[in-house]
Amino acid sequence: MNKKTTETSTYSLSFGQQLRIAGVLLLLGGAGFAGVYWERNSLIKDVRFTGAYYTDKETLQSAVELPIGLHPDSVSFGELMQAFQEQPYVKQTGVRVESGGRMVVDIEEREPLMLLTSGAEKRFVDREGVVMPWMLGKTINVPILHGFRIPTNGEPLAGNEFRQIRDFLVAAKKSRLGWATISEVGWGREEGVMALSQENGVKLIFGEGNFSEKIEYWDGFYESVVAEKGMQSFTVIDLRFRNQIVTR
Repeated sequence: MNKKTTETSTYSLSFGQQLRIAGVLLLLGGAGFAGVYWERNSLIKDVRFTGAYYTDKETLQSAVELPIGLHPDSVSFGELMQAFQEQPYVKQTGVRVESGGRMVVDIEEREPLMLLTSGAEKRFVDREGVVMPWMLGKTINVPILHGFRIPTNGEPLAGNEFRQIRDFLVAAKKSRLGWATISEVGWGREEGVMALSQENGVKLIFGEGNFSEKIEYWDGFYESVVAEKGMQSFTVIDLRFRNQIVTR
């Protein structure tokens, strides 16, 4: 039996090399210690918010008592983040204190994916089914969702019907034309996911599942057939079947 041998090489540093390395480590250690000392002995002078579009600065500022004038060590950052995350559009937050005493709150917001309407009421819904209040003064271009009620208990939308519509819209948003050509979306017991086209309100049937593939069919059909004949030539376009598009 052959045995593998491992060779170990040993290198020796000269006294001068050792001295230079020790000097570098000392400088790095000193800089790190100075930074920690400075942070722990500084006061929070102001607060800045980043990443927020749907949630205005005034709403975030009023959500908590901002820790201006406090030492970072005396602030419960977990409680701060929890308070910010209670705002309807805020999904996650992160808090950091920069040199100079500025506290930065990084906001990750929920992105509206559809507009749920029920009578005169309107609510935005994200991909997790979370229902958020209607907003004025913000540009939010999403399809209208039909066939669902606005929850009164604050619970998110759920169930297979919602998940199918959600998956369809996620796929449509990634396509070349899908998002721009669809105005409304809903669910049919026989048809599955249905949509209305932006042009002429033509009924588009997408069924269940494989939405990325079906959206590709729609993109190709729109560019090659609709562009030539016009949307007014159709009343229904059925994209449920592989490699086949049924129209009437």
